[in-house]
Amino acid sequence: MQPEQWQKVKEVFTAAVAMNASQRAQFVAEACRDDPVLRAEVESLLAAHEEPNHLLEKNTIDLAAQLQTAKQTYDGKRFGSFRILREIGRGGMGTVFLAERAEGEFQQEVALKIIRQSLADSELEKHFRRERQILASLNHPNIARLIDGGVSESGELFLVMEFIAGEPLLSFAGNPQLGIEERLRLFIKVCRAVSFAHQNLIIHRDLKPSNILVSAEGEPRLLDFGLAKLTESPGTPGRLLNSERTETAFRAFTPAYAAPEQILGKSVTTASDVFSLGVILYELLTNEKPFHFEGKGLDEIIKTVTVAEPSLPSRIVKSEDAQSAIRQRQLRGDLDNITLKALQKDPARRYQSVAEFAGDIERHLDHLPVSARPNTIGYRAARFYQRNRIAVSAIALIIITLATGLGIALRQYGNARRETAKARLENARAEQLNNFLQTILSSAAPVERGKDAKVIEVVDDAAERIDTEFANQPELRAQALLSIGNTYRTLGLTDKAEQTLSEALKLNTELYGEENVATALSEIYLSDPVLTKGRISEAESLLTKGIAVERRLMPNRNKDLAFGLRALGALYNNKGEYDKAKAVLEESVSMYDEILGKDNPDSALTLIITGRTKEFSGDLAGAEKIYRQAIAIFRPSPKRYENRLALALYNLGNLLITESKYDEALSVVREAQAIYQKSGETTLYTFWGKFYLTRAYFLKGDYQHALIEGLTSLDIGHKINIDNSSDYIIQLTNVGLALTRSGKAKEGEAYLRQSVGLAKANLRSGDVTTPALESALGECLTAQNKFSEAGPLLLQSIEKLRAIQGEKGRAFGLASKRLVELYEKMKKPELAAKYRPLVPANL
Repeated sequence: MQPEQWQKVKEVFTAAVAMNASQRAQFVAEACRDDPVLRAEVESLLAAHEEPNHLLEKNTIDLAAQLQTAKQTYDGKRFGSFRILREIGRGGMGTVFLAERAEGEFQQEVALKIIRQSLADSELEKHFRRERQILASLNHPNIARLIDGGVSESGELFLVMEFIAGEPLLSFAGNPQLGIEERLRLFIKVCRAVSFAHQNLIIHRDLKPSNILVSAEGEPRLLDFGLAKLTESPGTPGRLLNSERTETAFRAFTPAYAAPEQILGKSVTTASDVFSLGVILYELLTNEKPFHFEGKGLDEIIKTVTVAEPSLPSRIVKSEDAQSAIRQRQLRGDLDNITLKALQKDPARRYQSVAEFAGDIERHLDHLPVSARPNTIGYRAARFYQRNRIAVSAIALIIITLATGLGIALRQYGNARRETAKARLENARAEQLNNFLQTILSSAAPVERGKDAKVIEVVDDAAERIDTEFANQPELRAQALLSIGNTYRTLGLTDKAEQTLSEALKLNTELYGEENVATALSEIYLSDPVLTKGRISEAESLLTKGIAVERRLMPNRNKDLAFGLRALGALYNNKGEYDKAKAVLEESVSMYDEILGKDNPDSALTLIITGRTKEFSGDLAGAEKIYRQAIAIFRPSPKRYENRLALALYNLGNLLITESKYDEALSVVREAQAIYQKSGETTLYTFWGKFYLTRAYFLKGDYQHALIEGLTSLDIGHKINIDNSSDYIIQLTNVGLALTRSGKAKEGEAYLRQSVGLAKANLRSGDVTTPALESALGECLTAQNKFSEAGPLLLQSIEKLRAIQGEKGRAFGLASKRLVELYEKMKKPELAAKYRPLVPANL
């Protein structure tokens, strides 16, 4: 038979063997309609398949038929030291009975599997005992233990296994209280069992949920190694023994959980078990199988096996409610990639061991990087998601920002115009930079890009051209990087801003040294994305150095210095140094007013920062007045300042939330959010919109809406890489408390512990945020009756808050309230009474 004919035989056989016996005949007749040789070969293989070659599969009995024909009963029959009680299951290996120990000084129930019924000759018994010893070597807490085995008096081979009184894996996992983390930890134990078998040179080959029982204590047990095979040696643990490879080509398996190489009749390795575990994990996480073969014909099965790719697990789970939204978020990213790596069709691209597979899951649970690579197709597709029309004002923003950069370049080069030759050179450079700017602006025209172009596309194009345009002109390249980086900063694209401005700073420092205006401006602009990511000390160092150089080299009041002072004021706010913030912000406003006139947009932007100073220091009325003043300046301003209007609205909305004016706050925040959404980009401002909506809904007591907005914002924060910032950390707490107060404290605990851990790692010592978050975690632990952990944590947070802000702070009052609630729940009224006076009346 030719190779192509043999391949066809394998394809038809593979499809037929996965069907019920009643369907096979018609299917084979249709598939082999014009090829009697093909049909004869397939039918021969199917007949041989009914008589398996593996020793423990050979002459498998159907006990139901035997009972009908031989009228033989097994109830009460002795097999070695065990007596059969009743039948409890049937499978390809035979029938399984519940049995009990019939002799000895202790009672024991076991699962007794009868392998065959015939007289066992000496050679057969020898081989049987050898394979029984292999199974006995699998001594692992998550593998059902072999207790005994042998040949009965009537010649029947039998195995006595540990009796597991438990639920099948998927049934156990269907418990609503079993979250994603619990399912993953359960699955890791299954992986350890399979990995142990692989270390003992055994491949299972038929892993599926029904072969995994979970005990009442939550411990999984792997069953049925009767279809397993030995691998060659410890040196080559992935392949089967040579004598068994032909057996393996066509054998019984469960198609829905079988690896492609199994379905196609190719060599089976430990990577095949990895694939089967990947299917189980997929179903465990989504309640759906990645592939479905039911009712499919030959062509469809082969196409599914060789071409079709499973959907991302997170896309299978629909975010129809808060619970589903939580699960979808938990699956998105690491778990998507881990699962799909296990399900790669090419064995070489899967995890090369079950231990490696389980290790990636453990790293995910420990919040460590995983080895699974992202699905690049999904990332490419995401670029086409939600394309919105560009606003005319956005193009104007690019023009203003890049023109500002051009002005800086001209000023930089104008310092040395005394020499005629050098002046001509600088003029040529300025003209080249101007031509570059004009090229970028013209590329944004609708005739070039279409009316649906985006701001970010124009800026990205500019960034990509810099190296080519100024390949041999590092001075111009440095200035272009500074201008583009500053544009990314104004658009809220934190990662791109930091990357481009860092490159600008490095190049300017190499060209001009630290005592240079361009270097100073690079430091000042770079401080913004650095501060946004929570690196306060680094941002302060950049600002103080840049401002000091700017003051020395540019003694006259100028916009660059005013900008730096505004940024420094924002940093002092972040540190809680409000007196310092007030001083530098007043100087910034004064400079802007002197240069640009009263009520200018730059002064209004500084007013927003000033409003924060008042808000953070407790002057809420003063802050609201300043925010509304800034909004009044921005509303009649040109469209290019629309994003600044949105920023002022965000700050006012957040303040209104603090003042418990939730409905007005929601309206104000949504107005701001609508402005930012015009760009269609996911930025820091997108995150802030969701952040403020979450806070409003949470404090209003609408926890379901708070969860929907909060989970979305966490995805955004992770995407834009601000998941070490204080806002992201606080948002984790909002989500954790929303879950707690929705009756899902166990799920909320994970978010709260993550927020506390990140706060300790990223926020400065003595910051009020960390003990406030510990207090929130204490509330969650109290809700779960974990009093022994909640009590010390709440007492600790109260003492820290008292030391930082005294007993008048809101965080201190809230922590006191939580401690009172803990003692009341513990039925300790005397302790509750001790702390009740510390709780403010408005809490």
